[in-house]
Amino acid sequence: MPYGNHRHIPQAVKEQIVTMSAHMKPGRIAHVTGISTRTIRRTMELWWKT
Repeated sequence: MPYGNHRHIPQAVKEQIVTMSAHMKPGRIAHVTGISTRTIRRTMELWWKT
């Protein structure tokens, strides 16, 4: 069960975010997916570091 505003983002969705980032800005990805811009940016930051 989610705690507060937190929820688990499945690995497949994270991979989709990375793929979409090649063509879209974080704000647009957030609008399309319903995931917050902050989560999009954090996911991308982690992807760039690894």
